[in-house]
Amino acid sequence: MGINNCSVGFIDYGCGNIYNLKKMFHGLGVKKAELVEKRTGNGTYDLLVMPGVGHFEHAIESMNANGQRDLVLEHMEKERKLLAICLGMQILMKSSEEAPGVDGLNIFEGKVTALKNLNRKAGVLVPNVGYRQVKTSKDCMLIEDDDEFYFDHSFAPVVTKNGGTLGTTDFDGKAFTSYAEKENIVGVQFHPELSGKTGFRFLNTFLRN
Repeated sequence: MGINNCSVGFIDYGCGNIYNLKKMFHGLGVKKAELVEKRTGNGTYDLLVMPGVGHFEHAIESMNANGQRDLVLEHMEKERKLLAICLGMQILMKSSEEAPGVDGLNIFEGKVTALKNLNRKAGVLVPNVGYRQVKTSKDCMLIEDDDEFYFDHSFAPVVTKNGGTLGTTDFDGKAFTSYAEKENIVGVQFHPELSGKTGFRFLNTFLRN
């Protein structure tokens, strides 16, 4: 299916850089790109996007209340594409130190860790803001060797097991998972919509493959 005919739904859980994302997808040629505030009977999309920025517990509560959790899980059961960005990727984990006792979607094995606990070295700055490199475990069509993407976060996923491709980013000597790919699911801790030409190429390649 061509990009012009691709339908994209952006999960709106009351937080996230959703309008910048939507604008970029329109710039890539996507004609049908809409917000998904709640689950509806006809809510079928070729691609679902879970945006970043926000609090883990608030996002999970919103998804549970509005049927978005079930929508996402059903979407994945149909083997349709899913892109989860920053907080969106964290939601795919089992749990988060940001909200102890709150269950994530448990798509990727592991948990979300506070960066201050990941690296306790004196002088390490949190949040982690700026352009950082992503190193993948094997060849990845979405990320090239020298690619740098924009990060802005205080929590990060640490995937312990995954059948697909993993990418990591260095945080002053300690690594966190910044990219995870499993079947039709891609999770990224960085913000492609804020990563300039590199982010544009990343999303363009993702949409066309």
